[in-house]
Amino acid sequence: LIAGAERRILNNCRALVVTSPAFITDYFAHMHPGIEGKTWVIENMLARDVAERFPRPDRPIAPNGPLRIGYIGLFKYEHCIQCLMEAVARRGPRFELHFFGDGPSKDRITTFVEKHDNLFYHGSFSSQRDIGNIYQSVDVSYAVYDHSDPNIRIALPNKLYESLYFGVPIIVAEDTYLATRVRETGCGLVVDPRKEGFADEMLDRLDGDTLAACSRRALALDTLHMVERYDEVIPKLIDLGRT
Repeated sequence: LIAGAERRILNNCRALVVTSPAFITDYFAHMHPGIEGKTWVIENMLARDVAERFPRPDRPIAPNGPLRIGYIGLFKYEHCIQCLMEAVARRGPRFELHFFGDGPSKDRITTFVEKHDNLFYHGSFSSQRDIGNIYQSVDVSYAVYDHSDPNIRIALPNKLYESLYFGVPIIVAEDTYLATRVRETGCGLVVDPRKEGFADEMLDRLDGDTLAACSRRALALDTLHMVERYDEVIPKLIDLGRT
């Protein structure tokens, strides 16, 4: 029923807009051959007004003291979060884990944080108002999600563009299109959350030199790769709808 409705909509639409090229190659091109010809990729990049409010750093990060890991956004995928919390707690003062956001796993996170001196919960936030200050307060962003979810395997979350813009290395899950982008840019690390002990292995790989190199590569990229230009695209879509 749903597949039939999707087919009717796509047959009659003037254009299909997706936020990741993998939505085309890994789904629509297989389910609806020929749809590529009227598909537009408009990635979910950093809003331009946010970029104007928060200038990019002029130098790469240089971790000094405890290495600060940030989990920024929706608290979901409990396995990925729980493994990280336990691994950081075991390392004591060498690492800190900072949570910014809200979501289904909030109670589990806050309960665990209360028991450990090197874990912190900072509450929910506004991207428009707070995102620059948040990224300036961490050395690496943890964006490891459950890649058994088909959507996770092909999506490009806004965390990628935020990390690139602010020069903060990002840690992501293996077997995702996000991991492909991270490897292409050299701006972070890729881990496999299915592997036992993956969080401890990840922490072993984190050091100041590695993170500084990732940060330097991110900051060398042009903002065309991370800040939206919707004003250039939307008029073209409107014109397409008039034809």
